[in-house]
Amino acid sequence: MNFSSGKGVPGDSITGMTGSRSRVAAFGVGLTLCGSLLLTGCTTSGTKQLTAAPTAPATADPEPAVASTPAPTPTPEPTPVAEPAPAPTPQSAPIVTITLDDLSYGDPGAITTVPFTQGNDLVVAIQSLTGSAPSVSDIEDPWGNGDIWGTRYQWDGINVNVLDGNATLRISTATLGDSVILTAQGLAVGSTRADAVAAGAWDDYDENDDQIADYLGIGSREIAGTESLGNPGAVGVEYLMLEMNGDVVSAIHAPANDFSDI
Repeated sequence: MNFSSGKGVPGDSITGMTGSRSRVAAFGVGLTLCGSLLLTGCTTSGTKQLTAAPTAPATADPEPAVASTPAPTPTPEPTPVAEPAPAPTPQSAPIVTITLDDLSYGDPGAITTVPFTQGNDLVVAIQSLTGSAPSVSDIEDPWGNGDIWGTRYQWDGINVNVLDGNATLRISTATLGDSVILTAQGLAVGSTRADAVAAGAWDDYDENDDQIADYLGIGSREIAGTESLGNPGAVGVEYLMLEMNGDVVSAIHAPANDFSDI
C-alpha cells in the first residue's frame, strides 16, 4: 500500500492524524480540568474565581395564625333602682262649718257643734280655735239711750255679738286658727259672686243703688210669728248673709234675718 501522495514527507498524513488526535485529547483533558476547577471553585492564573451563590437556609413554613377568640364581655349586673317613695297624701285642713243654727269643727268622727243659741259656749269654742282671748266691749242700744244690750267679742276677722244668750257671728277671714271656714254650701271669704249664685245665693240688699247687690242671701228658712221688713205681709226669714266687696265675698254673717232692724 502506498501512502505516498507525491507531496510532503511520507507518513505525514499519519503524523498529521496523530497530531490531530493528540490535540483533541489535550483539549478534552483541558475541558475536564476546567470542569473540575469550576466544581471545586478553583481558578487558574488570570481567571476570575466563581463562587457558588449562598443558599438561603431553609425556613420552615410559618404556622398559620390562629385567630384568638375574644373573652366574652361580662354582662354588667343591673344597678338596682330604688323605688320612689310614694308621695305623701296631702292632709286636708280642718274645716269649720257655719250653718243657720251653729258652728261645727273637729275631725270626722269627732265633730263638735256649738249652737248660736249658746252664745257663751260659742265664745269659748272660738277662743280655743284661735288660741287667743278676744277683746271684749259692751253693745249699747242703737238709739243712744245708754242701755247695754249685750257683749261684743272680737278677734282678728271675727266678731261675736251675744244678746240675751244668743249669738250672731260675722267672719271676715278665710281661716279660724288652722281651720278653713266654709258655709254649708261650700262658700268662704274669697269666693266669687258667680260661686255664690251657682250655690243658690240671691240679691239681698243694694247699699248704694248701683243695681249691683252689696249683700247676698243664701240658705233661708221662715221664722213663724215674724214679718219680713223687706217684703211686707210675708213671713220673715233667717239666712246666711254674704257681704260683698265688688264681686268677692268679704264677710259672712250668721244668722241674718229680714224681720229685725237690730
